[in-house]
Amino acid sequence: MIKLNLNKTRSTVASDTELKQSKTSGSALLTDFQTAMSSKFSQAGPGFLIKMLINIIFIACFPLGLKIYEVNQINKLKTQLQKEKNILEQNEQQLSALKTELDSYGYLKEKTKEFETKKEFLSQLTEKRLDVPRILDFIEDKRPDTVWLKKVQIDISREDIKKVSISGESFKERSVNAFASSLEQILNGNTITVNMRDIKEGSSVIKISFDLKGEI
Repeated sequence: MIKLNLNKTRSTVASDTELKQSKTSGSALLTDFQTAMSSKFSQAGPGFLIKMLINIIFIACFPLGLKIYEVNQINKLKTQLQKEKNILEQNEQQLSALKTELDSYGYLKEKTKEFETKKEFLSQLTEKRLDVPRILDFIEDKRPDTVWLKKVQIDISREDIKKVSISGESFKERSVNAFASSLEQILNGNTITVNMRDIKEGSSVIKISFDLKGEI
């Protein structure tokens, strides 16, 4: 005996029917949407299509425009940077030239100092040399007739002190002392020293030898 499950069969048939109905409904909705869009485009006319096309082109070109702008700005910055580098190089060259010129001025300045030093030294030396004849003239002018000079030495090696040494002879101590006192006009009296020695012939003193020293 064959038994059939009619409930199951009916359920399967119902499911197939519902699936077909669902597909039919989906196709109908898609068709309605396409029809509606076609109707919209038909009603909008060519102007609407052109606007949409322009918008699409604009949206598509916007990243390209940004890229072009970016490249343009980068090129401008590179050009500006190169100009700044050129200006910097020119400034460095000018600075180097100025340093070279300043170095030459420094060399001339050193030469000027050296010349001034030599000039001052020669001037002092000339002045010192002129002092010697003046001192000798003064000593000779103050020398008494009874005093004879054998040696006169003037040391001008130091700037602050000039030393005078005189050796001579005389008949009298008084003449030597008078001569020493007269030299106080050019010599520091506190520095004058006189050493006298007798010159004898037999037992008689005939002359006096003296050494006189002082500082100017």
